[in-house]
Amino acid sequence: MKEVRIGLIGAGWMGHAHTRAYHNAKMVFGDDLPILRMISDVNEAQGRKAAQDMGYEEFVSDWHKVIESPDVDLVDVATPNCMHYEMVKEALKHKKHVFCEKPLSLTTTESEELAKLAQENGVVNYCGFSNVMNPANQYLKLRSC
Repeated sequence: MKEVRIGLIGAGWMGHAHTRAYHNAKMVFGDDLPILRMISDVNEAQGRKAAQDMGYEEFVSDWHKVIESPDVDLVDVATPNCMHYEMVKEALKHKKHVFCEKPLSLTTTESEELAKLAQENGVVNYCGFSNVMNPANQYLKLRSC
């Protein structure tokens, strides 16, 4: 079994959604086991409560500590869109694997830069598009034609 130590930045709704998926990962993927190592949020009360409720080992108020921690293998960015680029770039510079909620960045140029940085550092830079096939989105797409 391989353990993957998760550092989540953002304890809001999307952070909760990602964490629910981590809790179900063993059921779906088998041997690889996510360890909910660290969570960060600017709202300290919300972050501490999320850490306790969702099973994270540690709360930190500064997201840089998640990225700099030697105890984190994968940084999960679940913050407002305007913050993704800076956080992902910093994580990739620290040679951390990244799972970022969409969008990866706000421009094509920034996204290309992040893809290149991940390749140079030999890490995975993944952007979640989990709602693409959501039935509600498909319904709206059909209605707008």
